[in-house]
Amino acid sequence: MKPKAEFVPAPLPARPSLTDDLQRSWIRQGERLLLCHDPIFGRCGARIGAEVRVPHTPVGWTPELVLGDCPWPEPAGAPDPVGDWADDPGLSSWVNAVNPEQDAVRIADNLASGWGAASIVVTSQRIAVVYATEHLAAPPAPLPVTSAWETSVDRLVGAGMPFIGRSVPPPRVVQFDFRDGSQLLIHDREGRIRRDLLVPFGLTYNG
Repeated sequence: MKPKAEFVPAPLPARPSLTDDLQRSWIRQGERLLLCHDPIFGRCGARIGAEVRVPHTPVGWTPELVLGDCPWPEPAGAPDPVGDWADDPGLSSWVNAVNPEQDAVRIADNLASGWGAASIVVTSQRIAVVYATEHLAAPPAPLPVTSAWETSVDRLVGAGMPFIGRSVPPPRVVQFDFRDGSQLLIHDREGRIRRDLLVPFGLTYNG
């Protein structure tokens, strides 16, 4: 494995309040914020083992949220082949995994239940899904941002931007590869994820 490159974070694409809240109350001493973004809007799909789940619904624990009804359109249906999910305007993310305990599925659970509120955060120490605490039905602490799930950033082994789907031109998606073999892909139509910020922690960057 290549050594991790030294990295000085550029200005981040998240709304200033999220970035500020993370820096003020969530980032630990000596930890560097590498990537965060505004929530990605759209439903999540998944292939877990032989099961295709469209839309994906949580299979693990997620926090109870105060969000109201989801206004997003339903996906057209299970894509065939699975890579065609990126052509469906009702889907914004996809997970490939073998079992529901894998890292990408845990992130997808929160993207599915926390529509319009969940954000993925990557630091020099952690990868996490966070919420503005105001969205939690039972806030654990009086802090502006709360983690719903997190793990060591060492479990993230690659990142890239492959072309997938059958559209012309085909869309590019942001891809995260985890050490357990699971994979998360995000269709970032609004450009909320800065491509250059993938390089420092993307030990295999396919750009």
